[in-house]
Amino acid sequence: MSIFERPPDPSPRIQAISDVRIEARPELKGDLHFFYVELLGLEAVEGEPGMLCFQTDRLRVHVLMTPEAQPSPMRRRLVLEVPSLDRMAGKLEEEDIDYDRYRGLRLTDQRIFVLDPADNRVELKQPWPF
Repeated sequence: MSIFERPPDPSPRIQAISDVRIEARPELKGDLHFFYVELLGLEAVEGEPGMLCFQTDRLRVHVLMTPEAQPSPMRRRLVLEVPSLDRMAGKLEEEDIDYDRYRGLRLTDQRIFVLDPADNRVELKQPWPF
């Protein structure tokens, strides 16, 4: 091995999450489209049959449309970065959507927790420059 070669790293490294899969009942399709596209700003893209698909940059959210959907808002959550928590809070209030805002001890420790129309928990956070 030359001095310019790196030894192989035995531990796996996660570069990014490619996609997330959640469930919803088919009658919520329009509400989910509004929530993820109009409200959160994701792009609707072609997905597999029986699924809604939304994306931003490298992340895709696949929503399996099934009458047997059993979202569990307390078991797991989808975490998305938004440009501004204040603007997002304003949008949620305009649409009369309930949310909880969490503020920790540090300025950067802030989150918004909201349920999507299918009761999947979504956590919104804001990137901070420092």
